[in-house]
Amino acid sequence: MKKIALFLLLAAVLPVRGQIQAVLRVVEAHNAGLSAARHSAEAGKMEAKTANNLSDPEITYDYLWGSPSGNMQEVNATQSFDFPSMYARRGQLSDTLARQYDAEWNALRTSTLLEAQTTCIEIVALRMEQQVLERTARNDSLLAAAYSKKLDAGDGTMPELNRARIAAARSSREARLGLSRIAAQYAVLSRLASGAPVSFADREFTPAAPLPPIEGMLARYNRADPSIAAMESRFEAARLQSKVAKASSLPKLLVGYRGEFSGPEKLNGIKAGISVPIFANKSNVKRAQANELAAMNESRDLKITIGARLQQLYDYAAATMDCIDAHRGIVSTASNTEMLSRALEAGQISLLEYLDGVASYNELELSLIGLEKEYRLCVAEILKLDL
Repeated sequence: MKKIALFLLLAAVLPVRGQIQAVLRVVEAHNAGLSAARHSAEAGKMEAKTANNLSDPEITYDYLWGSPSGNMQEVNATQSFDFPSMYARRGQLSDTLARQYDAEWNALRTSTLLEAQTTCIEIVALRMEQQVLERTARNDSLLAAAYSKKLDAGDGTMPELNRARIAAARSSREARLGLSRIAAQYAVLSRLASGAPVSFADREFTPAAPLPPIEGMLARYNRADPSIAAMESRFEAARLQSKVAKASSLPKLLVGYRGEFSGPEKLNGIKAGISVPIFANKSNVKRAQANELAAMNESRDLKITIGARLQQLYDYAAATMDCIDAHRGIVSTASNTEMLSRALEAGQISLLEYLDGVASYNELELSLIGLEKEYRLCVAEILKLDL
């Protein structure tokens, strides 16, 4: 049943996403932050692998002058090794760090694309609001012109004309400010695309869809959220680092060749030794264990935070949808601006009543648009794992 609900949700939401899919792909392809993070992740992977390499061999040559026995030459070539278990553990640590870097990049990608998607939703809402503002500005401008003619004909009064002109100026100002708000959101899209051309022409929301059960979505987050995956990899890396720190207390091995040449006498042999980490590894184990505990608690806290945020989004989406249904019923039965205009022309209402009625109706329309936007922003954040 949950799978069916999720399928129906995606079927309803995908048309909206399909319209902004091109925007998301442009952002993903050109966003400089994502590109920088990808290169940084690759550098981190290579650094983790490099940490597990053998140390460099050391070759020395000594030439000593002496008397009466003559000069002496000495050659040394040595290579140091860790215990084999160290390389295995560092290899596991390298693989875990690689998964962590990939998950961190995926988390950044998801947040960047979510920002792009929410910006597109904001643009659609602003365009819908702009239709209301421009309609009001046109009507108020026509009303001011009509009252100016009435005054010239001796049928109107100067206070009424002043009210009409003030209303026209106010609505014209709001319409111009609405255009600037749309331009500001386009600037956000341009920033997310790092200056690449972005085209987005949607002007209406598609029908909203109900959300799937929160239990299934929470299980999916715990399984597939890249931020959780990154934190779990960080905890695993800290656990392995603790093991590596403990293994670092084992002595390092050193083997090599030594040759000594003094006149006709030549000596060749092997060189072996150990390096006991008495000072270099001091407090490393405690530090690694502290990092492990910190990562474990941070991972637990992140899961709790994400669960609480998901519950908050579901509650807010449900409340918003209830408000949307209520507003739709009121908008469908409330008087529109055309009916108010006819009543004003017929003398059934005063200019003040007309302006108050138009303002109330526009406020209701704008409130409904805002609620539609808020619901879609909730849905977008809940379904961000699909980006």
